[in-house]
Parts: sequence; structure tokens; C-alpha cells
Amino acid sequence: MILEKAVFAEQELSPDSGVNQRLTTAADGQNYRVAHYNLDATLAVRQDTQMMKCGDGPLRLSRRQQGVIMTTPALQRAVRSAYDVFGRNQAPNEALNVCTSCCMPEELEREMRTLPLRMLTAHHFYQYSIGAMGDLVQPAAEVRYLLPRWLELVASGEETHHSIELTLDRVGSCPSGSFTAGEVGVLEEFMLAFFDQHLDGAGSGGADPLSLLIMADAGGVAVQPLLRRWLEHPGPESTAQFVRSTYWDFWPERKLASAFAERRADLQDVFKDWMLSPATKEAFMAKLVNPQFLAHGEQTHGRQRVPFALMVEAVFDYLSR
Repeated sequence: MILEKAVFAEQELSPDSGVNQRLTTAADGQNYRVAHYNLDATLAVRQDTQMMKCGDGPLRLSRRQQGVIMTTPALQRAVRSAYDVFGRNQAPNEALNVCTSCCMPEELEREMRTLPLRMLTAHHFYQYSIGAMGDLVQPAAEVRYLLPRWLELVASGEETHHSIELTLDRVGSCPSGSFTAGEVGVLEEFMLAFFDQHLDGAGSGGADPLSLLIMADAGGVAVQPLLRRWLEHPGPESTAQFVRSTYWDFWPERKLASAFAERRADLQDVFKDWMLSPATKEAFMAKLVNPQFLAHGEQTHGRQRVPFALMVEAVFDYLSR
């Protein structure tokens, strides 16, 4: 693959330490010679989105080619944990819970059950995620099998759903009690690391923290640890994101304005209580007058013709009431 060659040619990784060629027996009984990449190589290469054509349009560069930071040590650890905890699950024997009449090609559905897990691409998961579910209660077995690779692709900046808020919607659609405490812990570890990456301004896709809170809630992951992290995060960029996101999508109506949050009453209540709590107000009022943030704010652009400084003043006013 092009990106494999680039990674090794640029001596970013050594092919001797990053790749191991093995014969692998897939679920269809056939043997395939598969290049097994260690996690560092897998996250670096991200071969499945390289130079893809969008219809007849221009070539689409992967986020790696665009120079976007893909992952963090915490995300790498979370992905390793996912493979350790979920890796014991077997590939489904029956068809996945997805419409193959008009949503997902039968070939892609079959590949998701028969190819080695790490050969699955973001395209597989995108088609699976947006495809209509035959059963609205998502079978947990197939999700547990797919989750390590799924989270790995998300961690490396891949798009596995057209709306990031719904990235883990199938996970949250599994029956209550489908996941053990250890499995829930992996999902929480991943979501916290993913959220933290975006608070640092290193996330891909332009997702804001409010979208990630909805993503967590849709996936059945508790949002309280994420809110605590936002409150405690020392970086000025996390405060800038608090200003931008809440100025537009909370303060006008005192609720999450996203359409994806309209029917999430519990999430709405949790977030509103957090936003209006004295602890949150005091913490962010202090952050907004912090010299480091003020210096950062001078270099921060506004949105929709509203200067960032004006947004800061308005949010401070809301907090002080």
C-alpha cells in the first residue's frame, strides 16, 4: 500500500519490527497470507482511506496525508485494552443485523464475518453503521466481536459514520446488561481518551466536545467522567471549546441544541445540571480570566462573524448570573 511504503520509507517505523507475515485461516476455511501490523504500525498506516475517489470527484486525502495527529498514548492503550478484553469473541456465523437489500452490499457484510478482523476497513464499518437494522435491538455478540477494530479505526481518525454523534449508536442499542464490567471499563477508557484528545485540540473531523458527549451517551457510556475531565482540564484550548460550543449550542435555550440530543432527556438533564452548578460556573469563570487563556484567545477565531472575544464576554456573563 502507498501509505505503508511511505511510513517505512520515511523511517517512521521499521518494517522488521512493525510487520509480521503469517498464513491466517479465515471463517470461510481459506488460508490468506496476511500482513500483521503491530498497533503503532496500524495506527500509522491507516491504509483503507488512502487516496480514495469520491465518485467522479477529486482524490480524497487521508487525514494522515493532511498532517492531522491521529492518536495519543492514552488512545493507543485503550485500543490495546479493547483487543485484550474483546479479542476473545468469535466472528458471527450468521448474517449481521444490517439490511443488505438496499443499505449494505452483501459482499461487504460477508467480509465483516469472514475476513480477519484487522483487515476490515473504515468503509466496512461505515456501511454497517449507517445501514438499517433488521432488528432494532442490536445483537451484542456481533458488536463485541467487531469493537476492537471499530475503536481502532475511530481512534486513528477514520470516519465510520456520517455523524460522529452516532458512531457508537449500535453499541448503545444492545440489550441492557450485554457488557461485563470489564467491557464497560474499556468503553469508558476509550471514550475518555478520545474526549481528552479533542479537548487538547488534536482530534480529527472537527468534532466539538458536545458532539462527543452525545456520541458517548448514544453508545451507552456515562458522560459524567467526561464532564469531570472537561472541568479539570488545564489547557486553554479546552476552555476555548467550552466558549465556542456552549455559546451557540447551550446558552440560548439552556439545553443542548443538537438535533441528536432532542430525545436524550437524561443527557439533557445531566448536562444542564452540570452547566448550571456553582462548581462548573466558578471553575470556568476562573479559566476565562486566566492569563494563559487570554493569550490563547487573542489567536482564536470566532464563528459566524462573531468575534471570539465577544463570545468570551457573553459566556462569562451567563456564568456569572
